[in-house]
Amino acid sequence: ARVSRVHCLVELADDRLQVSDLNSTNGTFIDGKRVHGRAFLDLGATLQIGDLSFHHKLRRRAEALRR
Repeated sequence: ARVSRVHCLVELADDRLQVSDLNSTNGTFIDGKRVHGRAFLDLGATLQIGDLSFHHKLRRRAEALRR
């Protein structure tokens, strides 16, 4: 409810996460820098969409399934 369904797109491209802003009103940010078009989300980076933040980290499948 806090973020538009068409705010941005996160997809896998060449084994990296790629973020595309979909002309959102409030913007999409990686580590505090606004995404214009497309940008890669590197390990350790933070993706901010509205007032929500997502930290990109790598976990083993077993670790992820425990949650």
